[in-house]
Amino acid sequence: MIANTIKRKLTAHLFQQNEWLKNDFSKHKSKSILFNVGPIHYALKINDAGIPEYIEYLETYDAEIKLTISSAIELMRGNKKAYIEIKGDINFATMISNALKDIEWDYEDDLSKIIGDIPAYQLVKLGKK
Repeated sequence: MIANTIKRKLTAHLFQQNEWLKNDFSKHKSKSILFNVGPIHYALKINDAGIPEYIEYLETYDAEIKLTISSAIELMRGNKKAYIEIKGDINFATMISNALKDIEWDYEDDLSKIIGDIPAYQLVKLGKK
C-alpha cells in the first residue's frame, strides 16, 4: 500500500536526520508505540540497533501517543508545549514524547531537492508567517 510506504520512508528519513536520538531509543529495544495523529495512525517498533522502524500493525503496543493535527503542526513549528496524550509504558512514552518535541525536520532542505533552493526558502518563509 502506498500510504504504508510513505509512512515507512518518512519515519526512516526523520530518524536519519535526528540520529542523536539513537542513544535514547537503544534503551528500549523491541518496544512498540502507536501514534494517533488525528485520523492518521502509525506504529513504531525499536529495532535491535535502537532505530525506530515503521510497522503496519501489532496486536498490542507498549505505549500510545495521541495528538491532534494542530498539535503535530505546532510541534513541527517548534512549539515544545504542544498537547500530547500518553498511555501505556510511561517511561517509554515520555522518552518518545520528549523526542517528538525535540525532533527536527529539515523540510526546507527536503523541499529544495524537489523545487529548488530559492522557492523552498520562500515557501518555508511564507509558512512561518
